[in-house]
Amino acid sequence: MKKARGSGHYFGIFLLCVVALAVFAVSVTLSLTFFQGITPPDKPWFPYFGLSLTEGGFLCWLGAFLWVRHHAFHTFVEFTMTCASLAGIVATAGVELFSLMPGTTIDVHSSLFANVVGMVLEAIFLANIISVFIAARATNPKRKRSTWRTRARSRYLRSSSRNPERNLYLG
Repeated sequence: MKKARGSGHYFGIFLLCVVALAVFAVSVTLSLTFFQGITPPDKPWFPYFGLSLTEGGFLCWLGAFLWVRHHAFHTFVEFTMTCASLAGIVATAGVELFSLMPGTTIDVHSSLFANVVGMVLEAIFLANIISVFIAARATNPKRKRSTWRTRARSRYLRSSSRNPERNLYLG
């Protein structure tokens, strides 16, 4: 029997969602500021595509991890990409937060920390491309699938047609 939940349970869930949205809003603000700081002058769209790599990628991969049901390999890829996007969020927001603190100076273009962030973002970008190709290959309806069941079944049917006494079901 299901235990009835009181209004405190739902109020706690509401507060948890408020905190999650506030943290996500701060993260988006810091990442947007980071990407605006490294945007080339002739590419005003760059910060928004940068956000799609970090926060947008995190939301999409988290949704895929929570709601799409595949076999274990797809779940592993979705979980790995969710963690990689989270690492990108922490890296970009961390660099920007560190640069905004009083008394600290960080040059986004020449510091070792910023270079590490750049490598993390490149790795996430490459991992996104690879995972899209993996997903496209796995979900291609025109690809001929040769699973163990189809191979074993065809072998069984071939052997039973040559040797009728082994085939008990077809007579």
